[in-house]
Amino acid sequence: MKDPNPTTAQPSVPGFSPRHPPYGGRPLDVAIDGADSVDRSLNLVKGGGGAHFREKLVELASNKFVCIVDEGKLCSGLGKHFPLPVEIVPFCHEHTMRKVAALPGLTGATMALRLGDSANNKPEPGQPPALTDNGNYIIDVTFPEEIKDAKDLAFQLDSCHGVVDHGLFIGMADQIIVAGKDGGIRVAGEGGEDKVWW
Repeated sequence: MKDPNPTTAQPSVPGFSPRHPPYGGRPLDVAIDGADSVDRSLNLVKGGGGAHFREKLVELASNKFVCIVDEGKLCSGLGKHFPLPVEIVPFCHEHTMRKVAALPGLTGATMALRLGDSANNKPEPGQPPALTDNGNYIIDVTFPEEIKDAKDLAFQLDSCHGVVDHGLFIGMADQIIVAGKDGGIRVAGEGGEDKVWW
């Protein structure tokens, strides 16, 4: 049977499956991934494609995390630049959404249950709730301003019963490789420029 997920279908190495990593729990040397937003402290928002929970697990299991983005993903602060995905369990999801909305770090923010394709964070009215690879729902949180304390908000979300995970990747990226519109490449973090330029 053909795998309907093109990301899963691409690898052709015998014995390799992105759903069942072959490393048997051993630390990985390096994880390479993208991001939806990168702030000046190299914190990230990920999850526009709905896979942030598994991506975070892989990156936590790695000795080094390299993030590759184009310069349009750079921002002065997280939140306003790209909606924050929050993965929640389907059971009593309305209650969980109310609890998330009441968190101090989400004051003034609006949120919507992702509908249709979990890999698309654009509105799909009339579609059923999007399901992640883990069978969970996603809330997309939009902030009117930049998040004042992303680390604290991550803690608040981690402490909220019903929340599986969120798209805040705080202090996880070792190196950011940035592709510019002019075709140039710049590097922030490990082995890169002394100061961020955005």
